Formats: sequence, C-alpha cells, structure tokens
Amino acid sequence: MDQLFGGKPSSFKAPPFPGERDGPNEYYSTQPGSVNTTDTITKDLDNIDAVFHIGDITYANGYLSEWDQFTAQTEPISSRVPYMLASGNHERDWPDSGSFYDVQDSGGEYGVVSETMFYVPAENRAKYWYAVDYGMFRFCIGDTEHDWRQDSEHHEFLEKCFASVDRKHQPWLIFAAHRVVGYSSSPDYIDEGLSGEPMGRESLQLLWQKSEQTTNTERTSTSRAELQRERERKRMADKQKQRKWPQNMPWTDRVTLSLYSLLRDFTQRPDGTVNRRLLSFFNPRVAASSNPVHGVSTFDLTIDASRELFVRVFSPSNSNPTDNKCSGNLKPVIVFFHGGGFSFFSPSSRPFDALCRSICREICAVVISVNYRLAPEHKCPAQYNDGIDVLKFLDSGQIGSASSVASDLESLDLRNCFLAGDSAGGNIIHHVARQWASHLDDWKKIRVVGIMSIQPAFGGEDRTDSEMRLEGVPVLSMARTDWAWKAFLPEGADRNHDAVNVFDSIETGIEEAFPPVLLVIGGFDPLLDWQKRYYETLKKKEKKVKLVDYPNAIHAFYLFEKYEETQNLLKEMKSFVEENRSIMENF
Repeated sequence: MDQLFGGKPSSFKAPPFPGERDGPNEYYSTQPGSVNTTDTITKDLDNIDAVFHIGDITYANGYLSEWDQFTAQTEPISSRVPYMLASGNHERDWPDSGSFYDVQDSGGEYGVVSETMFYVPAENRAKYWYAVDYGMFRFCIGDTEHDWRQDSEHHEFLEKCFASVDRKHQPWLIFAAHRVVGYSSSPDYIDEGLSGEPMGRESLQLLWQKSEQTTNTERTSTSRAELQRERERKRMADKQKQRKWPQNMPWTDRVTLSLYSLLRDFTQRPDGTVNRRLLSFFNPRVAASSNPVHGVSTFDLTIDASRELFVRVFSPSNSNPTDNKCSGNLKPVIVFFHGGGFSFFSPSSRPFDALCRSICREICAVVISVNYRLAPEHKCPAQYNDGIDVLKFLDSGQIGSASSVASDLESLDLRNCFLAGDSAGGNIIHHVARQWASHLDDWKKIRVVGIMSIQPAFGGEDRTDSEMRLEGVPVLSMARTDWAWKAFLPEGADRNHDAVNVFDSIETGIEEAFPPVLLVIGGFDPLLDWQKRYYETLKKKEKKVKLVDYPNAIHAFYLFEKYEETQNLLKEMKSFVEENRSIMENF
C-alpha cells in the first residue's frame, strides 16, 4: 500500500482488539496494575453491590482507542453491577472549556466520551456531580474539576446532599471525589508543604464540620466492626423470620388464637359478606351492670336506634368512697373504638368489655365504648360518622341525665377527652380526631386532648417487609387484612384510599389542633411497618407522638390480661392521660 500511493514507509503498533489480555496500552504506560484490579473485582463480584470509579477512568488523554480496551476490560463488572463514575482531571481539564484548572490533562475530546458513554444521575452531565442512594448508603459524588468553593453552584449541591440524608434510614454518608485532601498535582502546594488542593483544605473542611461527617480514612478503622455487626443483625433478622410465635407464649394461648382465626375465616363468605348467625356462637357477650364489679359499673346508652348506635359507659363507682381510689376526682373521658377489622365485635363482646373495665379502673376515667356500624353492611365512612356523632352527643351534655346511674357521671370532665382504639379502632380515632380538629369552633364542651392508638390498622397497595416477613403469625395475615379492607372501603376503592393510606393526607396538611398521640406497636404485628410510618409521618409534621414498642407482642396482645405487656400498656395509657390533661386549653 505504501508503494501504491508512493508514501513513506512507516510502522505502528495497533491497540489490542477488545477482549485481548495484554493489559492497557495507555501511552504514558503508567497503569500496568489495572488488569489485576479488574480481575480481582470480577472474582469477588458476588460480594459486591456496586463499583464507584472515582476519576481518571481510562487515561485515554485524547486517544479514543483506549476506550475500546477499557470497556472490554470492565465489561464483566459493568454488565452485572452498577458501574458509577466520577470526573477527574484526565476526563475534564482543557483550556477555555469551563474546567477549573486551565491545563490539557484530558487530551481534548476525552471528556466528551466520559460524559456520554456512562450514565450518572447528574442534572447536567457536563457538571459531573450527583447524589445516589443505595440501601443504607447515601453517596455524594463531587467533581473536582469544577469550582466547589463557597457560593459556587457545586458547593450548594454538596451542602444540600449532605444535609438531606435521613440518618435513621441511611447511617452511612459517603463523599467521593477525585482529588480532595490526599494529594496535589501542583508543585506550588508542595513548596508550601501542603498535600491538598485549596478547595479541599478550605471550603470542604467547613462543609464536613457543618454536617458532622468524617472522611473515608476515619471510617476505615471501624468499617470491619460495622460490617460484622450488620451481619449479626441480619442473622438475627433471618432467625426472627423463621419464628412465627413470640417466645414464652403458652401453648394454650396458641391453640386459642389458632382456633379463633380459623373460626373467623369460616364466617367470611366468598361474596364478601359475614355470616353473622355463625359468628354469634363464637362471640360471647357480657350484659351491662349498674352494680359495681371491682369498682366499675356499666350501662348501655342508645344514641340513634335507627342505626343501632349505642355506647357502653364504664364508670368508676362512687358507691363506697372510702375504698374507691377514684372517688372525688374530676374524671377524664376516654371514648373507645374496638378493633375487629371493621366487621367484628361490639362493646359488649367479652374481650372488649374486660379491656374497657381494666382501662377505667387503672386510669380512673369514664370509658365510653362505641358500637359503631360494621362492614360490609355499612361501608366507609359510616364508622367515622358514628364516631363524630358520639362526640356531638357528648358535646350536647345529654349523657349526664341519660341514666339512672347519672350520679356516677357528675364529675365528668369533657374538657379532657381522649380517643382510644385498637386495630381498626386505631384507624377510626385518627379520622375522628382530624374531623374534630378541623371544626374546632363548632365544639362547645368537648376537647380532645390526646389519642391512644393501639396497633392501628393502616396500609396501602404496596407490601411491606413486616407483612411478608410475618406472614403466618397469629391473628393477622395478608389475606385477612385484604378481605377486611375490601369489606370496609367504598366500592371500587383500593388500599391506597385515604381511609387506609393516611400518609399523603397527613403530609399535605394535618390540622394544627390534631392532638398528641400515644402509639403502641408490637414486634409480631404484620402491620408494624405501616404503624412505624405513621409515627415518622407525624413526627415529620412536628406533631407530638410517643412510640411504645413491645418487641414480643402479637396483634391484639392486650386482650390477654395476664401478659406483662398488657399491664405495662395500662400504665403507659395512665401516664399519657396524666401528662396531657388540659393541654388543649389554648385552642
């Protein structure tokens, strides 16, 4: 060919064909170890979730053929895990191109390839800084070849990236950039006896101190111990997944709960209705009694007979003031909404009659248990409307003269009213409290000063970790909760309905007068993650909320009076009432 065109004979060595294993052919010949590094990463790839290559990607320096070698060399890695890049001087720097350093390190066109060949989630890929989240890790990736001094666009991004991480969910915040404090390529800094670029030792140090961050060097010494602790936490979580019953739970209670769950399933017809006649055989009821039993008297009071809306009133008895620790005290009011998937039970059901008696006796409060309408015969929002109508009835003052035992209610303190509810009842009190708070001026006597939400029923279309991990525990399953939501919600609605998925409506603006919350959760409750999200959402909106966590508790543990968690719950409720009485006087 040389003779054909009459050219001067010449020879050259072509770069290896992609995939050949003779190592990099970078014209400075400064990267002989890159093949070994690539091989080592590839061999250990099963233990690697992502690779971050922080600057000086191929050292192509203007030679496009180097990219062929690089992509062939890294393909076994980048085809299996995310391969994230950062910009270095050999990607970006060129005179009058916008780089901070006015040098020719990129060889000209090298930066164009690095900005287009690999994707990173930067807003502007010519400015190679970005944030990325991965599990417990937040990565803030800087671009050392752009100005990041204070008041620069780059500095503003880094400040936001550091400040916006949620350390509860992401305890690891990792900052990475090509050249920060480790070395300098400028002899001027060497002459000064310094080892970092001016932006690293001046501007970034202030950012790290402000965000209370540490450098990678400071974290290295603790990383192995942290990884070991994380492995141990994972091992314990895996062990927990295999355990479907709380430790030390008596076998008799296991049998009782299994039988209850089976019988409840039998009452749920395939067409979405409930076999009420069959259910009545397994739902023992307790009659109200004006004669005090263990210091508590009860009576039923009808509010609206047309919809069978009544309340059972539990009152600390004053029949023997010398023996009654509650005599002579102004009594707060607790309006209670029972659980049961919106479809089962009533205030007269034996378990809830016993629970309300215990609350009344322990707290020295008048407990008003609501017989709201049940699904699927009555869909949402019938239950919320019944709750509001009970509050209106109390606000009218009629309860004080509605019974032959009205003398027990002479010291009723409606200005210190609490809402309490378990499971479905916990859902109801959230919505009733919001309706009360949104019409604050309409109430004459009653003031809701707190809500006590015991394992409330919230949800959504997504499946949470706790729902999947605890499938098979007592009482609740995904099939049972799905049935309950379908029976409760309006026709055509899914589990992202505001009645179930309450979080967006809280975020968009919860009422100023929404009262303080006592939130009780249990480690064996499939609804646990939704309840934690409820807590976090309220905290984010700066609402007062106290979280009480019983790691060994199943859903509805409080119906077993002998459990230690049940006795502790009653004490927590008493403390909450004492702490929050009269807190709403300024509204």
